[in-house]
Parts: sequence; structure tokens; C-alpha cells
Amino acid sequence: MESFAILIPTRNRPKELSILLRSIQKSTRLPEQVVVIASGQNVAHILDEFSKSLEITYLHTEVPGQIAQKRLGVELVSKQVEWCLFLDDDLILGESAIDLALSVARSYKKRDIIGKGLSLPPSSRSLNAPKLNKKLLKLSSSQPGRVLESGHATSYLQETSVTETQWLNGASMWKLEHAKNYGIDLP
Repeated sequence: MESFAILIPTRNRPKELSILLRSIQKSTRLPEQVVVIASGQNVAHILDEFSKSLEITYLHTEVPGQIAQKRLGVELVSKQVEWCLFLDDDLILGESAIDLALSVARSYKKRDIIGKGLSLPPSSRSLNAPKLNKKLLKLSSSQPGRVLESGHATSYLQETSVTETQWLNGASMWKLEHAKNYGIDLP
């Protein structure tokens, strides 16, 4: 059975963090570890409520930005886990999401997977953007999950089947060996 940790970067959203942690508690498959990296407001008091059911590692930092927080957090993930699931603090984890993600990964034929993105509903921002502007600015493509010449990443969040991508969203599960290079020129 694959082992995994969850890494949550957060900044000044204690209510959202609490909701996310509650959804993790209800998961059919609990992580070996939850790493919370917070900047801004200290959230240690919130984590106390969940420490009996979840193995939590916490670091408060003044270093801003999710990429920096994820890089700090990956260093705290147990070396024994195979996967590191990044979750934005404003998400809610479905009860069987982990089992489903791992099952899909096991069934996938290619073995050179760096990570996998969990499906999320598309944001209102991407749904409401005018299509003409997207084409003029080279921000659209018929291929989901591609990084375009313009640097824009096309959404794959609405896909209902396995889709190879060139980027991963805020709910993405990385092989730990690759998560250690997060933000550093990944292939």
C-alpha cells in the first residue's frame, strides 16, 4: 500500500484550514503525516484540535508565498512516505479522494509519473473569461493540461478521465523524490 503525507501551505485563513483538516479526518484513508506550513497568523491552536487523530507537523514561518512554504514543508515530510499531497488551505478533501487517486495511479501504464493532479471544479474565473480574449492573447488550447508558449497553463480540472499534463494544481500528489525539487526546473 502506498504511503502518503499531506502538505498544507496556509496564510491567515484559520477557518478554511480547520474545515480542510476536518475533511481529512473523515477520509477513508488517513495520511501518515500532515505538514502545515503557516505564514502570517499562527495557527498552532487550531492544530491542537486535530492532533489526536492526525499526525501533524507544524512550522510557522515569515517566508511568504506558497512555493517557498511548500519547499520548507517538503523537508519536514517523513522520508518513509512515497507520495506528498499538496492541498491549498481553501479546499475540502472528498472522503474517498485519496483511495481514488492512488487507484488511478496504480492502473496507469506509464511509470515515469512525477505527480498527479486531483480533479477540482473549474473556478468561476476560468469559466467566465471571454473566449475571444483567450484566443487573442494565446491563453487557450484544445489540449487540456498544457503550458502554452505564452506561459499560460490550460485547465485540466474539468477532465473526467486520466489526462497527461505539463503542470499540476493546488490539489496535487507528488512522488516525494520529485516534490523535493518543487519549484526548481522540473521536467
